[in-house]
Amino acid sequence: MANLYKYYSDDSFVTGDSPVVLDFATDLTAEATSGTPQTANSLTIINTGNGAFQLELSFDGTTYGTPIHVAVGGGGTWNQVGIKKARITWIENTSYKIYAFADKVASVDIKQFLPINPNGGLDVNIQDQITAPLNLFFTQAIGAPTTVSADSAIDDTSITITSTTNFVDGTYVGIFCPGAGRFYFGEQLGAPVGNVISLDTPLDFAFEIGDQVIPLTRDMGVDGSTTREVFEIQGPGSGALEIDLTRIMVAMTTDSAVDLSKFGDLPKLAKGIVLRRKNGIYQNVWNVKTNGELANLCFDYTPYSASNPSQGVDGALFRDSYGGQEKRGVVIRLGADEALQLIIQDDLSDLKTTDASFRMIAEGHVVD
Repeated sequence: MANLYKYYSDDSFVTGDSPVVLDFATDLTAEATSGTPQTANSLTIINTGNGAFQLELSFDGTTYGTPIHVAVGGGGTWNQVGIKKARITWIENTSYKIYAFADKVASVDIKQFLPINPNGGLDVNIQDQITAPLNLFFTQAIGAPTTVSADSAIDDTSITITSTTNFVDGTYVGIFCPGAGRFYFGEQLGAPVGNVISLDTPLDFAFEIGDQVIPLTRDMGVDGSTTREVFEIQGPGSGALEIDLTRIMVAMTTDSAVDLSKFGDLPKLAKGIVLRRKNGIYQNVWNVKTNGELANLCFDYTPYSASNPSQGVDGALFRDSYGGQEKRGVVIRLGADEALQLIIQDDLSDLKTTDASFRMIAEGHVVD
């Protein structure tokens, strides 16, 4: 009898193993009664390691399609497709598991093994994503990009860059390697020493010479009344990597008490702050001018007070949720060169003082 499925795995996929070509048409043997050749009619691929790899699929056994970047925890399932081969190319040291199912085996349809109920329904189990979680601040560049000028290693807490212009103590630093689909954010500690900047968070990827480095700010207490100021979360710069944002957290610390008629502790804004999605077209998601308008949109609104011993400062927290049927029922997906923006059209500079701040962060995950 022919195999019902074929299982492949590699617990230590390194550069010397690359590329790996999996021949499903050969491995999934012909149907026992008719000799009909098999293909991977259902294919599941899971990245179980700590690095990325590239996946290519062939439906004719010769020509491969567009490369797919499979990030840490990523992968996918393809059904009713008829895949003959897969080619896996090393990007980083990692591991993977692959399950390839034939459509029929020995004249037995694989569908009979699915738990179909008498009423024709199929029981399902909702499972959380296992891809990389993300916590991304809305940021604005405060200078021109520069590049890494000396190779780094995982766990380094400093990095050497080509130019230190606009890199000062407290700068929020973004480092990007588009080819591997990896990025890093951390806060600069102290002034540069030569061309070396120190960071508060250890590197989680070995960035190399030529990777991009950008000086950023995440403090949105700026004056946008004359010229609009834009803070944003950008999707990956290239490749097939996508991210899903499921909720947005707003945090304001103020110099005085807040109430629903104000924005922070400022008077009602004249034009308002605008959340906008940019993905080839522009879509304004909302505009708010007061804490009350923002609270009306959000799943949670929590004011806090300097007179409360457990809080100690004035301000407010907001949670604007998207993913989940009990929320908006959608996520905000960002692909290559797409962005979620926060547009500031009023003077919010009083929200950036010694005791005041205004920041927004989006939570989500890499798309499987």
